[in-house]
Amino acid sequence: MVYECRRQSILQLFENKPNLNVCAPMVRYSKGAFREVLRDYNVDIAYTPMILADVFKSSEFARLDYTTNDRDCPVVVQFAAHDPVDLAHAAQLVAPYADGIDLNCGCPQKWAYKECIGAYLSERPEMVQEMVRSVKAAVDIPCSIKIRKHPTDMRQTIELVRRAEKLGIDWITVHGRTRHQKSTEPVDYEAIKLAKESVSIPVLANGGIFTLADADEMYNRTGVAGVMSARGLLQNPALFAGYAETPLDCVEKYINLALAYGTPTFIFHHHLMYMMESMMSGVERKTFNCLSSVPAILDHLACYYGINCSFVLEVSALMLACVTGNEADRAETASMLGFAKQVKSVKNRKPHARAIIRRPKTGQRICKECFFYVFETEVHHTIVDNRLFNRGARIGIGASGGKDSTVLAYVMKTLNQRYDYGLELFLLSVDEGISGYRDDSLETVKRNQKQYELPLKIVLYEQLYGWSMDSIVEAVGRKNNCTFCGVFRRQALDRGALMLDLDYIVTGHNADDVAETILMNVLRGDIPRLGRCTEIATVGDGYIGRSKPFKYAYEKEIVMYAYLKRLDYFSTECTYSPNAYRGYARQYLKDLESVRPSAIIDIIHAGEAMKVAETVQLPKLTSCSRCGYISSNAVCKACVLLEGLERGIPKMGISKQSGQAVSADAQPVCRGKTVGPVHFDQLREQALEIRRLRKQATAVPSDSIACPELCAESMCACTEDGCS
Repeated sequence: MVYECRRQSILQLFENKPNLNVCAPMVRYSKGAFREVLRDYNVDIAYTPMILADVFKSSEFARLDYTTNDRDCPVVVQFAAHDPVDLAHAAQLVAPYADGIDLNCGCPQKWAYKECIGAYLSERPEMVQEMVRSVKAAVDIPCSIKIRKHPTDMRQTIELVRRAEKLGIDWITVHGRTRHQKSTEPVDYEAIKLAKESVSIPVLANGGIFTLADADEMYNRTGVAGVMSARGLLQNPALFAGYAETPLDCVEKYINLALAYGTPTFIFHHHLMYMMESMMSGVERKTFNCLSSVPAILDHLACYYGINCSFVLEVSALMLACVTGNEADRAETASMLGFAKQVKSVKNRKPHARAIIRRPKTGQRICKECFFYVFETEVHHTIVDNRLFNRGARIGIGASGGKDSTVLAYVMKTLNQRYDYGLELFLLSVDEGISGYRDDSLETVKRNQKQYELPLKIVLYEQLYGWSMDSIVEAVGRKNNCTFCGVFRRQALDRGALMLDLDYIVTGHNADDVAETILMNVLRGDIPRLGRCTEIATVGDGYIGRSKPFKYAYEKEIVMYAYLKRLDYFSTECTYSPNAYRGYARQYLKDLESVRPSAIIDIIHAGEAMKVAETVQLPKLTSCSRCGYISSNAVCKACVLLEGLERGIPKMGISKQSGQAVSADAQPVCRGKTVGPVHFDQLREQALEIRRLRKQATAVPSDSIACPELCAESMCACTEDGCS
C-alpha cells in the first residue's frame, strides 16, 4: 500500500542546513523500514533502491514494491532509465508520494551497462540531457542525477554536470570512483571537488563514508553540501549520530519496523547481518548467518543480546483479543500493549551511562554500575527463589582464596546487609597441604577475613587424616590425586562446619563448574551423581545443608566482577590439577561456549530435566560404619582411600583391579594408628552442645525480629502486609 507523503522541501534543507547526511540508494536494502530507522539517527535525506522506470511504468505489481508514509520524509525516488518517455511516465506516477526524483547515472553493474542504464549514461551526456528535460517537464518536484567520474576523461564529467545544471537540475551527487574501480579503492577527492566547483547548484559526495571522521574529511577536502553513505549506513545506521557501531536500540527499532511493514525474510536477515557484524565473533557470525527463519533470528538475538521484539508481543495480544472477542482479553491486551511500550522505554540507555561491558551470559552491553547491580540481583533472586537459607542461620562460606570464593564472600556479605537476611557469616577454609599453592592462597583468605570482618576457621588435612596432599601425591602419583583431594575436602568442610556449629555451607561453584560436572557424569555414565550434581541445594552430613548461589553465574562474569570491584583474590592454578579429568570437560565446554554462549545454561537445564526411571534402583544413603559420615556404602569413600594409603595400596579406592576388599568391621586407621579422624557422632554431639549454650546466652524474644525476604521459616517474598 502506498501512503501520501508529508512534503518537506529538499531545496530548503540545502539552503538552511550545511553538511547534509544522506542515505544512498541501495538495491533491496534502502526500503521503508530501514529509511524510517535512519531518521532517528541524523539522516536528513533517504533514497529508495534503484527502480527500473520501464517496469514501474507498466507493472502495477512492481509499483507495490515502493511504499512510504508520513514519517518517511524527505524521500528521493531513484529511477534507472534509457528512454525519456518511460522516465517521465514513471516520475508522474510516483511524484505525489515523493519529495524528489533522481536519475541513476552511476550503477557500475555489468548488466546495467549492457541495458544502457546506470554508469552507461555518465559517459553519454546527450542521453542524460534528454531524460532530464523530459522529467523536469513532467513533474514539479525537485530532480537530481547521481553520476560517477568518467573512467578516462574528467572533462566529460565536467561537461555532464554543467549540462545538467543548465537544464534546471536541482542538485547532483558525484561518486568519486569510476565504474571499473572496486569499492575498496580510495575515493578521488579532487574529482569531486572539481565537479563541485564547476557548478553553482548543491553537490553531494558519495564513496568511502564509514565514520563521521570520513564525512569530515570529505567536507574539508571537497567543500560539498552533503555526504552520502551506503555500506557505512548498512553496517551502522547510527553512523551520523556519532555511534562507532550499531546500538542495540537501533537494532530493536529496525526489527519492530521491519516486521510491522512485512519486510521479506531475506532482506530482514541481511540487514541484521550487517548491523550485528561488528558485535559478533567470526564463529558466531557463521551461526547467525545460517539461520533460516524469523523466529530463529529473534530467538538468537533475544538469547545473546537481550533484544526483545515488542511488535510480536503487541500482535499476539491483538490477535488474542480479536479472535476471542472477550472483554477480559481486551483489557489484558491493553495491559500487554502498555507493558510493551514501558519495556521499550526502560531499555533506552541513559546518556551518561556508557556501556563498557558485554555480558558473556546474555550479550547485553551495560555500564559498570549496572553490571554490579544485575549480577548481585541475579544472585539474590537465586537465593530467594530457591529458599536456600533460613533467617538467623549460621552460614559457612567455603573460602579458598580464589576468584569464586572471594566474590562469593563479598556478595554474600553485601546481600546480607542490603536485604537483611539476618545470617551469621563465617569463612571456612581447608588446608590440603600443597606447598607453593595452598599456603599462598590462605594468606589471601586471611586478608579477606580482615577486609570483610568475618570469622575464619581453617581445617588441615594433616590434622584430620594424618596425610597432606603433598604426601598423598608422593604415594599415588599425579594421575588420580584429584580424587583423593575432592573426597577429603568435602568431608573436611563438613567437619569444619560441625566445629563451628553451622547450618549451611555455601560454595563458589559457578555455572561452568556445574555444566562441566554434568558432562563428566554423562561421559562416565554415573547416573546417581548425574541426578545430584544439578541440585542447587544438597544435604551434607545429616543436617548440614550445602548450596551453590552461583549456580547460574558464568565464570567470565565472576572474573569481571572481581576485576572491576578490585577484589583481592589468588589466581594461580593448583599445582596438581593440570592432569585432572575435569580439564577435558572444561576444554570441551569452552569450545561449545565460543560457538554458542548459552551452551552452559542449556547443559544445566538439560541436566535438570533428566530423570531417572522409577524402576532403576539407586544407592540409598546411610552412615559410614567407621567414621559416621554420610555414605551410600557401608564404608565411605574417604575411609576406603585412607585405608589404601595406610596399607600401601593407594589405588584401593580408585582401581577396580586392586583386588583388595575393605571390611566394614575394621577399625579406621590414620598413619598406622587405629584412631582415624574424630567420629561424626562425636562432632554432632559437640555441635549440639555448643548450640544449646549459645541459644541460652543470646535468647531474643521472637517478636523482636522483623520480617524481611528471609523469614524464620524459610525464604519467602514479603508484601506490605507481612509474609506472603
